[in-house]
Amino acid sequence: MNNHDKVSKLIADLGEQGYSEFTVAPPLFRMLWKHGIDIPPPLFMSFWSILVFGDALFAIGFGAFAAVFIIPMCLMGVENVPIMQSLVATVCAGLFFGVTMATYFRYQARKLLLPSWDKYPTDSLVPHRNIA
Repeated sequence: MNNHDKVSKLIADLGEQGYSEFTVAPPLFRMLWKHGIDIPPPLFMSFWSILVFGDALFAIGFGAFAAVFIIPMCLMGVENVPIMQSLVATVCAGLFFGVTMATYFRYQARKLLLPSWDKYPTDSLVPHRNIA
């Protein structure tokens, strides 16, 4: 079974339990899969993998924001932003985002008793429970 089929089955299995398809397969992961990057869904990743992925996502997003808005204003003299304070704030915010996402996805995976991505899907590995 290829990655696309496994993700489709996971979305269907967890959709029956009330999980949103955007929680099971977030849009960024869908974009990566569409471009041939076969990484497991976040519910099947380790805490550290999600942390690094979340930090990288935040860094790329903030870098794009800074490149478009903040840096040109600094170069024109409109803003006097201390660069080191901005970098420290960005790193702290990125770590907070990464830890929060990693904690959330690992909690959900543990709650669902999910196997490793290599072993998914097999019969009755995803117990049917209510999430409420």
